[in-house]
Amino acid sequence: MNQSSPHYQPSLAVTTSFVEQPKQAPQEHLVKALRGSAHDINNVFTSIVAMSELALMEQGVTKEVRSALTSIKSYVERGNLITEQISKYAHSFKCNPKNIAITPFLIKFKANINCKLPINHTLKIIPPHNIDALYGDEDQLSNALEALVLNSSEALLSRNNNSESITIMVENKNDNQIKLSVEDNAGGLEEEVENKASIPFFSRKLGTNHPGLGLSIAQQIAISHQGHLEIDNRAPNGCKVNLIIPIINKSI
Repeated sequence: MNQSSPHYQPSLAVTTSFVEQPKQAPQEHLVKALRGSAHDINNVFTSIVAMSELALMEQGVTKEVRSALTSIKSYVERGNLITEQISKYAHSFKCNPKNIAITPFLIKFKANINCKLPINHTLKIIPPHNIDALYGDEDQLSNALEALVLNSSEALLSRNNNSESITIMVENKNDNQIKLSVEDNAGGLEEEVENKASIPFFSRKLGTNHPGLGLSIAQQIAISHQGHLEIDNRAPNGCKVNLIIPIINKSI
């Protein structure tokens, strides 16, 4: 929530930094195996979905068979999303940095992510001041921001108000670091959830398309950029997650 808003109420903001316990990159062959397995499983899921859709188009399909095929398609699509997240987690240990112009990067990101958000969720971008570029892996940073934005969107789904918003900000943390932040007004995190938030596969959303890898992906991408992740918990108002990475090059 915007602190300049007349409805803003100060809360006990707690910032959790995961810089003290960075994840060590696993052995390369394990990462490759994880990526390969996720890819192969996705191929199988894609084939099953395609065959189910073809079967549903056939004439004379009974109601029972149609219901079964629809259920299979739904479960396989869910599995496809989960293995996609696992693949992104496996890729988060890699980093191929280059100079990235920030404003075009954010415009492109917003265009790509909007189609994945509910129509009533508003994504705002606050343009950076005095920061033209950053040095990082564009695809990985997009994956990190996507994971954080989708986490916020999922949290907002449990709320019922007319001001459901997610804000992305880019700003200098200090002379040596840049901060990419995703902030929402979804109520914040309970203490026990905050302490486990970055643990891979930890999720309160059992039975959904979310395997609990969102913050783990963002955290590992930050570490791959020689940075870290901070959770600024502003319960009961919302939560702000900061991706902190070094400033290598300020301009292109």
